[in-house]
Amino acid sequence: MAQGSYTISAYRIPPEGGGKPVKGWQVIALWCWWLPCVALAQAPPVLKPQYEVLPVPLLWSQGSHADIVSTIACSPDGRWIASATARGEQGLQPAVHLWTAPTGRYIRSLNTDWRTYYGDVTALLFSPDSRYLAVALDQPRLPLYDLLTLRKWTEYALPGYSLSADRYGQWLAVGGAGRVSLIRGFSVRTWQVVPSGNEFVYVWMAPDGQYLATAVGMRVQLWRVDDQTLVWEQPIPAKAQSIDGLPLAGAIAVGREDGVVSLFRLSDGHPLIETPPPSQGYGYVHLVAFSPDGTLLASARGHTLRLWRTTDYALVNEVALREWAGYGGTPLATSLAWSRDSASVLVGFDDGEIRQYAVPGGQQLRWIARRVEPMGFDLTSYRLAVRYRDQTEIWDSASGRVLQVVPHTGVLSPDWRWLAQVNSDQVTIRRFPDGSVAHILQQQGVRYSAARFSPDSRYLLVDAHFGAGRPLTVLYRTDLWQPEWQGEDEMPLLWSPRGTFFVTYYTPIGGNAQLVVRRRQDKAEMLRFPSSCRLVFSSNERWLAVVYPLNRVEVYRTADWSLQWQFPVTSMMGDQWRVDFSRDGCYLLWCNGNKVTVYEAATGHVVNDTLEVASLMDARFTPDGSAVLLHSSGAGGTSVLFVAIGWVVNPYYTPYRSAYFVDSLGSAGRGWFSPDGKLYLYQREDGTLRLLANPFARLVRPRPR
Repeated sequence: MAQGSYTISAYRIPPEGGGKPVKGWQVIALWCWWLPCVALAQAPPVLKPQYEVLPVPLLWSQGSHADIVSTIACSPDGRWIASATARGEQGLQPAVHLWTAPTGRYIRSLNTDWRTYYGDVTALLFSPDSRYLAVALDQPRLPLYDLLTLRKWTEYALPGYSLSADRYGQWLAVGGAGRVSLIRGFSVRTWQVVPSGNEFVYVWMAPDGQYLATAVGMRVQLWRVDDQTLVWEQPIPAKAQSIDGLPLAGAIAVGREDGVVSLFRLSDGHPLIETPPPSQGYGYVHLVAFSPDGTLLASARGHTLRLWRTTDYALVNEVALREWAGYGGTPLATSLAWSRDSASVLVGFDDGEIRQYAVPGGQQLRWIARRVEPMGFDLTSYRLAVRYRDQTEIWDSASGRVLQVVPHTGVLSPDWRWLAQVNSDQVTIRRFPDGSVAHILQQQGVRYSAARFSPDSRYLLVDAHFGAGRPLTVLYRTDLWQPEWQGEDEMPLLWSPRGTFFVTYYTPIGGNAQLVVRRRQDKAEMLRFPSSCRLVFSSNERWLAVVYPLNRVEVYRTADWSLQWQFPVTSMMGDQWRVDFSRDGCYLLWCNGNKVTVYEAATGHVVNDTLEVASLMDARFTPDGSAVLLHSSGAGGTSVLFVAIGWVVNPYYTPYRSAYFVDSLGSAGRGWFSPDGKLYLYQREDGTLRLLANPFARLVRPRPR
C-alpha cells in the first residue's frame, strides 16, 4: 500500500507503482545454489517496477489470500515475510505475497508465470542473505526469484513439497515425490529415498551442510550429503507431515498425522520422546518448527498451537488459535513459521488468514492477511468501507490507511447511517459507525436471509421466508422502521438507481417464476418478465434494458412502459455479457463476448461498434461520464482499459484516447467505482485489492474542512 521503498540488506525493493535506481557500487554475494557464480563487485541494475509504466496510476494495493495459505517463510534478516496460497476448493491461481515483518504491511506480489500449470505453491525459502526466494510447486517447476529486481532469475524442472538449505547457501535440498534432489549451482543430484514414488518427502538440512534428514511415509532417515549414503533409519507408527531439526540440542522433530511429535537423536536416530496429541480439535496437517534461538519447539495442528521447552521438552503452553466452532466450522492451521527474533510465530489458515501470536503467552498480536470484501465508497468518495469476517473497517480512499474499526459487520446503507445485521430470527439495525443498536426487526414465524437498502437509504428490502419456506419480501421505511409492504412468494432482487422502482423474484405455487417491477411509491406492479431475464435501469431511470440471454435485448421507456426498440443477441453459452447506460441516459453500452457496441438509448442507432477486447469481463460507463471502462481477465493476467468518452460516442470526429493498466494475476471480475467516478477499485482472484485513478476524470478536488 505504501509508495516508499523497502530495504533488503543493502538492496531496495521497488514499490507497486515503481522505483528509482540505487546509486553507487555494492558487493553482491552470490550463493552457490542460487547463482552458479562467485562473489563479485558490480553496479546494481536499475530497479524497474513490477508492471510496465502505464498511464493509469495505481494508488495502492492491499494484499489478501482468498483461499488456503499453503506456506509461510520469514527472511533471515528479519525484515520480510513471504506467504503463498493454494488453489483450494475455489480452484484459484496460486499467488506469492511479500510483507514487511516489523509492521505486517503488504508490499507486492511476485510476478508469477506458472498460471498455465495450475500448480500449488507448497514451500518457500529465503536465501541466507535474504536476497533470493525459492518457490516450490507440485508441478515440475522450481523458480528462483531475485528480490532485488523481483523477477525470476532461473528455474529448475523439479517438483517439490519441502525446501531446506545450509547456512552458507551452498546446497538447496528439495523434497519431491519419493525422492530428494540436491541443487548446487547448475548441478542437480537426485536419488530415491523410498521404493514408491507417490509419498511426499519432507527435508531438513543441517546448517553445516553435511547431513540431510528426511521424513517420508512412516519412516525417518538421515543421509550424508557428500555421497548420499544412509546413516540411519527409524520407523514411526503414523505418517510424517513435517520435519525440523536443532543441531545445538542434537535432535530432530517429526510431526505425525495423528498429532504426535516424535523426537530423535541426530547422531544415531535413537528415539528421545513422543509428545501427546492436542487435547481437543482435529486437523489434516501437523506442522513442527524449532525457534531460531533454539529454546522452543512449536507444533500446530488444527486450531491448536503447542510450545515445548527444548531443554527438557516440557509443555510450556497450549494455545487455542481460533474459537472452536465444531467439526467443519473451525478454520484449521495449514502453515507455520517463526519470526527471526523468536518472539512470535506466524500461523496461516485454510480460510486465507495469517495471524501472528506472541510466545510463550499465545496472545494474538495482529493479522498479516485476512479475506477482505469491499462494501463501497461513501457519498464524498473520500472513504471506503471494507468487511472482514467479524468487523468493518473504514479506510482513506486515497491512501488505503485505516481510519476506524467497527466491531460489527453487515449491510451498509449508501449514506453510511445504518448497518443491517441479518440473522435467521431477526434483523439488527445499528448506527454507523458507532455500532449502537437502533432497532430490531422481527416477526413471529419469519426467518430472514438478506437485506438491501435503497440508493437514497430511505427504504430497506428484507428477504425472508415464512411457513414451509415460502419466500417473503418485507419493505421497511428507515425513519420509522415499520413494515410498509409485504409481498408473499417474492424475493427482492434490485433497486433502480434512484430508488423509484424495485424488482422482485416472484415464485407462485405451481407456476413459473417471474421478475416483477414495482413502483416504490404505491407498490404497484409495472411489468413482468421471465425469470431468466436480466434488468438494468438507466441512471436517470428513463430507460429499462431487459436482456433475454441468447435471444435479444429490449429497451423500455419507463414513462409509459412502452417498448422502444430491441436488437438480437448472438452470444453463445458461457460468453460474458454486460449492459450499461451512460450517466445522462443517452447511450446504451452492450458487451457481448469480446465485442462492445454503443447505441443511442432513445432510437437504437449504433454509435460505435469498433471496440473489441479479448477475455472481457466487465464494461461500463464511469459514473462521471468521462470514459468507458473495459476490464478483461485471462491467462495473461488482468487488463483495465479506460477509453475517453468523446471517441466512444463520436468515433469519426474525435481522436482516440485511452489509458490502460496491466496486472500479472487474474481478476475476480468485480469492480467498484467511487461516486465521483475518479477511483476504480477491483479485486484480484487471490483477494488482493487494487485502487486505480481514472485518468480522464478531474482529480483536483478540495478536501472537506
